[in-house]
Amino acid sequence: MAVLTVFLIASTVAKGKYQFVFMERVVATLLTPVEYVLGTIGYGIRHTGSFTSDIMTVYRDNQTLKAQNEEFRQNNVNTTEIVAENVRLRAMLDYKRGAQQFDFVAAQVIARDPGTWTNIIMINRGAADGLTKDMTGSDLSRGWLELSKVVA
Repeated sequence: MAVLTVFLIASTVAKGKYQFVFMERVVATLLTPVEYVLGTIGYGIRHTGSFTSDIMTVYRDNQTLKAQNEEFRQNNVNTTEIVAENVRLRAMLDYKRGAQQFDFVAAQVIARDPGTWTNIIMINRGAADGLTKDMTGSDLSRGWLELSKVVA
């Protein structure tokens, strides 16, 4: 190796004065495989860094898309609920328009009897709203109701 180094230094110093064609060919022949191996290793390192960067970019994009997908799912659920509520409200409005001879009082169910023998419900309306015992009511989803007890 020392001999090779001496010849390389001598060829650099004597550039133009002496020509070492044979030595240049020997050095080129010896260094070409080393240069190829080092170049391949360098390319592999650069490629690995680029690949790692691409993986991180894909991971961040994936996380962003997951968050957007969850937001879209929630918006879809909200829209479905709004459409269902709209259908219920339109049915109630159509029912009221079809029976104009009756006075309607809208009420909310605030409690249910957990027993299976009776279908007793408690609503948030009473005598103060004009309801009396034995009045008939209607639940659009279950049919007709009879008011059996009215409390103020």
